[in-house]
Amino acid sequence: MHLAVSIWSISILNMNKQGHGYSIWLGANNRHNDAFSELINKFSRIFKSPIFEPHVTLLGDIKGNEKEILEKTKQLAEELHPYEIRTYEADHEPEYFRALFVHVKETPEVLRANKIAQKIFNTHKEYIPHLSLAYCTAPEKTKDEFTNEIKESLRGNGHFTARKLSLYETNGNVSDWKLIKTFRLR
Repeated sequence: MHLAVSIWSISILNMNKQGHGYSIWLGANNRHNDAFSELINKFSRIFKSPIFEPHVTLLGDIKGNEKEILEKTKQLAEELHPYEIRTYEADHEPEYFRALFVHVKETPEVLRANKIAQKIFNTHKEYIPHLSLAYCTAPEKTKDEFTNEIKESLRGNGHFTARKLSLYETNGNVSDWKLIKTFRLR
């Protein structure tokens, strides 16, 4: 009975988390996308949490007029070239949108892309490059049990070349988020 109540409580908490504004995502591709997607789907079943596209957020919580944001996103795509994204460690945090994730190595290319994005959007935000695998409110001890499994599941698949960026409207629940447009990096 206790387990059923706990799962039900986690499920209710996971349905009510809200995003804000717009976000720019770097997408995984090919078999790497499949490896990340499998984990996201698995954790969604376990935690009764939302399913989302595997991505590394380049810039989030962008406020403003959609048309202007779209133009700036296009400008950003024109200034970036494809670059390697490498993950290196599974981790978890109490923060809903980083409940279970893998760290992304802070290579010069990764940091440069975020710096250009912040300049174009005239913002200064802390950047923690990562690829989320679960959005949830599960206990830290429970999430801790999955970090080794993540490492094993991604063995040899924890990297990809960022070749596209996508603008998403991320207002409301994850199920309400919508893709606005995807741009190829040049």
